[in-house]
Amino acid sequence: MSEDAVGCQDPENREPGDQNPADQNSGDQKPGDQKPGDQDPPAGSVFSLGWLMAQLFGPLRPQSSPAASAAAGGSALAGPAAPAHLPAVSELSTDEQTDLAVRELGILLQDGAPELTSSDVQAAWQKREYAVFETAVQDLHLKILQQLIGDEQKLAAYQLGTALNDLCWLGGQAGPDVFLGEFSRPRLATLQAWLAKASGTLPPQSAPTVSWSLQNWQDWTDINAKRLAGGWTGDRVVVAAALQTQGQAWHALLAGQTDISGQTSVDAWVEAGESILRSTRLLGLRILRRFWPVVVVILAATGGLLYVVSANATGTSAVWASLVTVAGAFGISGASLRAAAKRAFSGLEQDLTRAAVTDARAWSVTWLPTLPQGLMQRSELRSRGVDAPHVKKGLETARLSATVFQP
Repeated sequence: MSEDAVGCQDPENREPGDQNPADQNSGDQKPGDQKPGDQDPPAGSVFSLGWLMAQLFGPLRPQSSPAASAAAGGSALAGPAAPAHLPAVSELSTDEQTDLAVRELGILLQDGAPELTSSDVQAAWQKREYAVFETAVQDLHLKILQQLIGDEQKLAAYQLGTALNDLCWLGGQAGPDVFLGEFSRPRLATLQAWLAKASGTLPPQSAPTVSWSLQNWQDWTDINAKRLAGGWTGDRVVVAAALQTQGQAWHALLAGQTDISGQTSVDAWVEAGESILRSTRLLGLRILRRFWPVVVVILAATGGLLYVVSANATGTSAVWASLVTVAGAFGISGASLRAAAKRAFSGLEQDLTRAAVTDARAWSVTWLPTLPQGLMQRSELRSRGVDAPHVKKGLETARLSATVFQP
């Protein structure tokens, strides 16, 4: 049936499969045509959903419920056991987290590799065939690599995701050699290269922010390498906890799940400012070392003029002649130096500003291990622009020594 015939057809005689072109072009949709999940929810509604669910399971739950009975014996706000609460994703059991991950896998494949399917992985997991499940994951990994092999940006982004996850997981589970190897120069160079290649597929400013954060971790690891190699047994738990938190921060940033434009803390800006000042000082010293012959020539010429003037004048005239000569020489040399500096530092101010912003953002998402640092270690970290973690000793001590509250 032609479009003209459909448009002229009587609504009552129109076939069920036919649609009026006027309805297609008008942009007006009936309430029943829009699926509930097609539009983004109002701002804050999902947060309100989580808040309300916790209220129903917490202070508003019936006192005769099993959760309320388990917390009975104390006041309405506290009891002899930790209050029951709805678990976050990270608090679910491994199987429950895997259930959610398998579901998310199908969603992410639709965006990253729509030609592939996760049906084999889902089927193996539903049957709890763990060996088959592991093989299915490996096979899907190879298929994804084959699918992305022609797109350098997407391939780098995918490999970056697997590598950063391994760093944050394996780094705290294996021995010190594995952790130190994750921050070795070749390994970090590979991560930095993937970040640079994948920057076009990642949220704005996330790649350089994570790049600087990785550098902070490498500097901290280098300073503490000797201690970690010799005392890994006692330090592993602290390092693993920091890596887990760091992995969540990096993942949220690179996956676009967090906004870095408004979360920079004052401490992060302080660290960034001190780092930029150190960089500026080092840059100035290098420029002086680079152009020291020019400085020597200017000083020699000024000294020669003073000698000539002083040799041909006596008394007060010699003094004034010397002052005029010095003023003229330094006026000329000062103007020359200012012109040279203006040319050398053209655009450098903007670059330093951008660097300071990136450094501050990197510190706002960097979570280093809270291991005690001696004066020598703190000094070495400072020289590299890395600030040792500030541990809230009162909170940590109270948390470790506190017992369950008894009313």
